[in-house]
Amino acid sequence: MTLVESSIKNPYTVLAALTIIALFGVLSLFKFPIQLLPDIDRPMLSISTSWRTASSREIESEIIEPQEDVLAGLPGLISMQSNAFNASGFVNLEFAFGTDMQETLVEVISRLNRVQDFPDDAQPPIVEQGANNTLGAGKALSWFYIQVHPDNPRKIEHYIPLIEDVVKPKIESVPGVASVFMSAGEVDELRIEFDPYRAADLGISVGALAEHAAAATDVSAGFADVGRREYTLRFAGRQRPEDFADLILQWRDGHPVFMRDVADVKITRSDRRSFVYQNGNSGIALRVDRQNGANVLDALTQVKAVFAELQETVLERNGLRVEQSFDPSLYIYRAIALVTNNILLGALLTLGVLWWFLRRWRATLIIAVAIPTSLLAAFIVL
Repeated sequence: MTLVESSIKNPYTVLAALTIIALFGVLSLFKFPIQLLPDIDRPMLSISTSWRTASSREIESEIIEPQEDVLAGLPGLISMQSNAFNASGFVNLEFAFGTDMQETLVEVISRLNRVQDFPDDAQPPIVEQGANNTLGAGKALSWFYIQVHPDNPRKIEHYIPLIEDVVKPKIESVPGVASVFMSAGEVDELRIEFDPYRAADLGISVGALAEHAAAATDVSAGFADVGRREYTLRFAGRQRPEDFADLILQWRDGHPVFMRDVADVKITRSDRRSFVYQNGNSGIALRVDRQNGANVLDALTQVKAVFAELQETVLERNGLRVEQSFDPSLYIYRAIALVTNNILLGALLTLGVLWWFLRRWRATLIIAVAIPTSLLAAFIVL
């Protein structure tokens, strides 16, 4: 008995099968991760290292090249690309398809621990899955810009702590959001400007000055047993920025030499090396990055709802406003509408041609049911 004959003799079984296919097809359709561009999941790892105030040449010689030496010969490694910038460097590793990335991640971290003579003031390397992309191309969910109201006299840099402590964590808690990258231009920094002539008169070297400034942190001093109790000893050496001027560098004839004797200590704005403008207005840029496989429409809808809530509360109270620069949901909805219209038009043309040749409503109706059922079955497989 052929499949056609069996289906004709058991119409209720066919109806039940079609109902099940339709039900699971609709459920599968609503679980699709919808986004503007498809994910191209290449097995890649990125290693980023920061070394403040270092030039690109120093980054290359002291950071990148030692890392390349220990990472060469990794199992499954296809290519290694490095980039050296001022104060930071990146190494992107691409592996063959089928490589166990969990084992590779552990191996990469283990090899990085073998790097000798790492600069003391450099930050430890950060290993992440995926290629490093400072522009966030392909993974940016959207861009938002926070600006001051025209009647607000304060500069946007004044609100950097507010954005970091309140706005950014709120957005990162949205399901489907991987991280939020903030570009705020200049920030406050502690600046120690030494006078070489005064330092030379007192016999203070620049290296000793830097060493004392870097050592102004809390350190453990072990334990002390007092009777039946054991106390943890800790040397509180951490300095507030305002107290750095009173840091003792050395002693001369029983008199202390303070930081203020050889240097001027002040909290000031860092040198401006980047600018953030949106529609001619200075602001703070927030790039919202999506998680792999996240539904862009759902995540973006929730992100915009959170920004709307923040606008009515925290931002409005502080004289701020938020503007969205790029909304991929507009293009996604247009693409979905285009595909839907093409499917409906194609189905109508197909049924019209079939009825024109067959001139039988029952046969045409059976094919009309088969078209959406085949689509829903495809959704289940996808």
